Amino acid sequence: MEYVWVVLCEFLVSVCVLFNLSPWNFPSEPIWLFFDLDLHNMEISGNAKRLRVLVSSTDTFKHKPLYEVIVFLAKRYGLAGATVTKGLIGYGSTSGMRTRKPWDMTEKVPIVVEIVDTEEQIDRFIEILKPYFERIPKGGLITTETADIVLYQIGRKGRPKR
Repeated sequence: MEYVWVVLCEFLVSVCVLFNLSPWNFPSEPIWLFFDLDLHNMEISGNAKRLRVLVSSTDTFKHKPLYEVIVFLAKRYGLAGATVTKGLIGYGSTSGMRTRKPWDMTEKVPIVVEIVDTEEQIDRFIEILKPYFERIPKGGLITTETADIVLYQIGRKGRPKR
């Protein structure tokens, strides 16, 4: 019986996210925007755009790490992929050095979220991302640059065929 409740809760959470009812999703976009995406045929080649978002590991949005919120947003809006990289040391507009010390209670280091996709997808995603940064009191940096896709291969689940 306990397993049934777990499955039911997972289903309800999926439905809430699908219909934009999740409490941490801000701003709320119209539902048609989500269904307009072709999530299963993400093919990019040639010229593309790389989006880099630099934040701190302690930045949060509604009690969730900001870098995690950005990656889930990218997944939700059908971007080709996202990678989060943890920096060792860095400083930003506050000129405070961010580094990991053994005596620190929290690890405050720079985080880089990189997303590569078509120019249209990246430009659209930046407009979705900006309100999140307006809502938080922390700083951050968003940059874009052109990228040339050499290989974009979608992996297959399961064992490779011989």
